[in-house]
Amino acid sequence: MQITKTPPSSQEFALTEQLESVLGSLPWAALAVDARGYVVYANEQLETLGWPAPQEIRGQHLQTVLPAYLHALQGDPAWLTPQQAEITRPGRHGERHERIWVRPVPGGAYLIVMDETAARESERNSAQTARLASIGFMLSGVCHEVSNPLAATYSMVQILRSQDEVSQEVMREGLDRIAANVKRILDVSRRINEFCRVGKPSPVRVDDAVEEALALLREDRSCHGVTVTHVANPHAVVSGDPAHLRQVFYNLVLNACQALRGGGEVVIRSEPGSDGRIHAYVEDTGPGIAPDHLDRLFEPFFTTKPSGEGTGLGLSITRDLVQEHGGAISASNRPEGGARFALAFPEGLFSHE
Repeated sequence: MQITKTPPSSQEFALTEQLESVLGSLPWAALAVDARGYVVYANEQLETLGWPAPQEIRGQHLQTVLPAYLHALQGDPAWLTPQQAEITRPGRHGERHERIWVRPVPGGAYLIVMDETAARESERNSAQTARLASIGFMLSGVCHEVSNPLAATYSMVQILRSQDEVSQEVMREGLDRIAANVKRILDVSRRINEFCRVGKPSPVRVDDAVEEALALLREDRSCHGVTVTHVANPHAVVSGDPAHLRQVFYNLVLNACQALRGGGEVVIRSEPGSDGRIHAYVEDTGPGIAPDHLDRLFEPFFTTKPSGEGTGLGLSITRDLVQEHGGAISASNRPEGGARFALAFPEGLFSHE
């Protein structure tokens, strides 16, 4: 279809008179179109988004000068349908993220375009900072556990060095203990590396993600004395990043263990749902969640723990990771007592199954 430039009609002039003073003062890109989709006014902010100058756009059809915006909108005609839409398009310095609002008015409509590129970048940076903080907090607990075998190894070396003559039996026993403690440290190091490794989205068994998280949590003091039960389900397969899914279950189980304070039970289970998604649950027998805390539970830096015992980032990071996988997470109290975290992920399939 060929669309040519046409001279403005009397209706266009009327629309321009009504909106120019308002749209021209907005801090966002804005334009007005007539009922046929021809641009009758564009403010200077539109040029900052990489589009032609306002005087070059006026009198031309949206399809000709702003096809990316028209493609993102719905309706017939799209420019007369009240709506908002998001658009991602290439820019000079990478992708641009924009949001478009369409509002009909007598004789046409106006479109407002907000540049959300900087906000998106800030969100990504904040999420990355929060994740690094979470990993640092996790490592501080792991370092405490690593110090135990290191101290035992150092003590054994001192004992062996303090004796002028060491029997073969004592030497063998000492070396066995040193080897066992070094192996403990290597196992912790290996699990941390696996936990933090970022991979490409792929089919992941929920069982594998849970077991990897539990292997690392066995070194955490918060889980000592807590019974953790994992109800395995080999049919629960999701599509995602294995390391991030491990962190999701690590954060949720650690949170439950901290709420139990050395006694109680945590149960992790998963199952395919009739909605085509995989549902997973982390439940505990603790005190539950205060009703006035439920709405704030996933807010960054919100915590009910005493000062110095938590960053308030664990559940916020968990929510972000779940949402990045196209999933959802919610928290509630179990009727029989304790807290329940419910997750839902898009189902993943192995190509050979």
